[in-house]
Amino acid sequence: MVKEDYDKALSTLDMVLRINGQHVPSLILSASILYEKKDTEQAILYLKAAKEILEVNKLDTGETYDNIVKSLEQLGATQEDTEKVEEVQKEAEKIEEGTASD
Repeated sequence: MVKEDYDKALSTLDMVLRINGQHVPSLILSASILYEKKDTEQAILYLKAAKEILEVNKLDTGETYDNIVKSLEQLGATQEDTEKVEEVQKEAEKIEEGTASD
């Protein structure tokens, strides 16, 4: 795929995620594109978000969940990475809450 196509696809997926931030297929596809663009760190973030959504909704069995876990392992995501992602997400939520009340 051409770089411009990747950028277009990510832009479209970003719009989908703004409408429904818990759309797991869009998170997974975004992660795949980011990986192809050599942005492994962002790809891991998207996969972890998808994994967390599935876990919260008690959908942590099955092929989709297993593939996410395998992909995270292949990308070298560690427990330490997971903790950092969770910290960043909590901080982002605090910031969003603060700006929403302004």
